[in-house]
Amino acid sequence: MEYRDIYTKDEEFTGIVREKHAERVAGEYYRHAIVILRNREGLYVLQQRSPKARYFPGKWDVTGGGVAHGETPEEAAVREVKEELGLDIDIAQLVFLFKYRVEFEKKDGQFTYVFAAPCDTSNGYSYDPYEVNGVKEVPFEEYFETVMFNKNEEFGKALRAYEASVRKKAYYHLPGLFEFFDLYRAFLPVYREHRDWFYDWCEIGSVYGAPADCIFGGGRAGYGEDDPRDVLALMREYGISARLTFSNSLLREEHLADRKCNRLLRELAEAGTSVENGVIVHSDLLLNYIRERYPELYTVSSTTKVITDADAFKEELARPEFRYAVPDFRLNKRMDLWEGLPVAQRAKVELLCNECCCFGCTERRACYENVSRKNLGEPCEDHVCTAPGGQEGYRFSRAMKNPGFIGVEDIQRTYLPMGISHFKIEGRSLGSALVLEFLLYYMTKPEHQLEVREAIYLDSMLDLF
Repeated sequence: MEYRDIYTKDEEFTGIVREKHAERVAGEYYRHAIVILRNREGLYVLQQRSPKARYFPGKWDVTGGGVAHGETPEEAAVREVKEELGLDIDIAQLVFLFKYRVEFEKKDGQFTYVFAAPCDTSNGYSYDPYEVNGVKEVPFEEYFETVMFNKNEEFGKALRAYEASVRKKAYYHLPGLFEFFDLYRAFLPVYREHRDWFYDWCEIGSVYGAPADCIFGGGRAGYGEDDPRDVLALMREYGISARLTFSNSLLREEHLADRKCNRLLRELAEAGTSVENGVIVHSDLLLNYIRERYPELYTVSSTTKVITDADAFKEELARPEFRYAVPDFRLNKRMDLWEGLPVAQRAKVELLCNECCCFGCTERRACYENVSRKNLGEPCEDHVCTAPGGQEGYRFSRAMKNPGFIGVEDIQRTYLPMGISHFKIEGRSLGSALVLEFLLYYMTKPEHQLEVREAIYLDSMLDLF
């Protein structure tokens, strides 16, 4: 006979222990542990519940069960995998993803602990047919679609975060959606046709930007006059998410009706058929407007908020409205912050890699606010940066010496292993030649960089002077 410990709604142990199948009592909660199992081939393990199961009979689902009296959730996870599938998993390799509370009809409930673990399935399975009706190993997307029938949104985010962490794939968010349209029109066919010239551990996550004369724009002045439909068609052709940089921090209610910006949002929302498009935002006023009017678009918390405090950034990550959040670059090397985050929150972190601004600069907010005022058409003087190096313009060589700089080796050896996989590349308002150098450095194998240059612009007749 199995027994379970009973907890309060705040997960405080009551001292009560009940038999597993005892009648449930309102206000009492027990613990439950489930395990996402991924084998050495990268496939996920699904088990089919017995047709006689009390809940969801015959359904394909994750492995798990109740935490027994005196057991920890981790111990229960290991035991359930052994009992239900005959597999041995190492408790030290369990990855805690998150915990959530569920309420039932009788006003009782459970705290569900969600773990993930690698497993060896080469010797097959041994399971009790009274509990498990079958087992299969499936690719991630099939697993995801199958198990989400009775799971919440946070579970889905945690599951995708875990897959990203074990795949160790970096996703770059590139500058100049409109400004560098011609560059991407030349670069993307090369990237597709000669994929072997580029690192296999990275992909293009999105291209971001805003066209000229766009009052929602922020961060940098918008550039680019190409037809948004052509720009979005290019992104759609290559399966790349398009992001509007609508990070103006000074928007007021009357600005929300702007026809040009709303037309862009509408076209972005309607273009996101095969891949989701998004918006980078600063203003909560605009955030709420987009979520209400254009729910098809995901949102990103902008680095223009200049969040340099670790606790403040944790609060930003906890906001469910944002799919990703970009801190100020000065938090990049705060490894204590990143290592202390749950896996699901690490997956929301997007780090700005190549900022050239002085590490001790105190003018970033003022600079961004100046751009916001200009985009609104308000009369104001140009912001003149007085920080060291501020008058010299962008230099990639100087950015590489910045204490917050994130290079290729940092991404591979430090951030990807800890589950941080999204990286923003600065570059709006710079020249396309420099942006190409970013693409060469971050994405292209050194032995093929010259070939990429030749494919884009370099030929024997090119004169520099």
